[in-house]
Amino acid sequence: NILMPREPSSEFPAVTFCNLNPINFYNSTASNNVRLMFYARLLANLSTQPNYANYVCHKSTNMLIQSMISSNLANNNNPGSSNVSSLFKFFTIDDMLISCYYNQKACSKSDFTTFFSGTYGLCYMFNTRGSTKKAVKPGSSNGLQLELFVGLPDNQPCWITSHGAVIAIHNRSVYPLLTDEARRVEPGRETNLAISRTFINKLPSPYSDCIENVYSNDSFPSASFALTVNSLGIYIQKYCIYLCSLRMSSSSNTRSCLDSGNYTLDGLRSCFFTVTNLEPFYPSCYTQCPLECSSSFLDATPSVAMYPPLKYSESLLNKLPNFQAINGKNASSLSYAEISSSVLSVNVYYESLVYVEVDDSAAIDIGTTLSNIGGNLGLYIGVSIMSFLEVVEYLYEFFLILRKKYPKGRKSKINDRSTSHA
Repeated sequence: NILMPREPSSEFPAVTFCNLNPINFYNSTASNNVRLMFYARLLANLSTQPNYANYVCHKSTNMLIQSMISSNLANNNNPGSSNVSSLFKFFTIDDMLISCYYNQKACSKSDFTTFFSGTYGLCYMFNTRGSTKKAVKPGSSNGLQLELFVGLPDNQPCWITSHGAVIAIHNRSVYPLLTDEARRVEPGRETNLAISRTFINKLPSPYSDCIENVYSNDSFPSASFALTVNSLGIYIQKYCIYLCSLRMSSSSNTRSCLDSGNYTLDGLRSCFFTVTNLEPFYPSCYTQCPLECSSSFLDATPSVAMYPPLKYSESLLNKLPNFQAINGKNASSLSYAEISSSVLSVNVYYESLVYVEVDDSAAIDIGTTLSNIGGNLGLYIGVSIMSFLEVVEYLYEFFLILRKKYPKGRKSKINDRSTSHA
């Protein structure tokens, strides 16, 4: 059954943004530490090779650095307050957030929750604190409006092959799976993301193998299932598969790449790809992570426009108070091309307050089964309800005949005769 109800107001989802290139390489601390981790341990052995710059300025080099960051995060007990954040100097929310509005009212960094991603460093979630934010109208002016600074492109090293931010729209009760849910947004553009919702309700056993109780870790005999419920407070299959694959690919293997003594670029690339590629574990994890009976899906239809206009750009970066200290340039001295290549705008909103609800129903119930049996009997052998009544009538008449043939009185006479002969 497919329904399309409309709500007077809808719960607004969580929205997460991260910098596509999390490290601010203008910062001398970050640059030096990356060089200590990367150049000194690896590239020094390659400096004598021909075409050295071309060998390093490669997309896989950036992937390698991200794997090294993941290794530091995975092997650090508290990356948020430890030397990891100071080691790499990630872009903070103060560095990135130019302006924020929700339902045409100003919001601030206090409305965001910070968490670490092994791929994107510091990420920031909106609508995860306090009371649930509601959307009462569809349209771009009635959702979340963000203006973000993503860094000056000329501060990035040669192996950075793309520039911008990533946005994830997700359930507000859990952290996003950025590898699956994040989409890239480019600088110099205003990106509109119009949300649509689909809710799917499946029938439990015996109609399917889905899990009805998603709040108990005893609903399915699997360590990954229990880990998901204990970690999130609720079971969601895609998180279970992710946690299961992480358990199978131990984070200690990532550090072993750095400690193996194999400091050739190709050797480390191959090692990191092997231990960070989780796809080989997915088939085994699907058997440990069943589908939940009730699930929801958020989809976002994008549209873009040029951003920012020339006159508007002149004062845009002055809204960031520490801009010069972070980037080494005065905002007023930047050209329009430099500004437009370092800022972007994102509007997240409901396209409509109507949502799609898909409910499973039994294809054949008891009534349908009886109807099919009766129909087939009537079609193939001419049996009808009257035929069953006739069978009952025949059985009743047969019973009467037996009663007349063997009355109770005859049995008593036979017993009497037996007694007299004795």
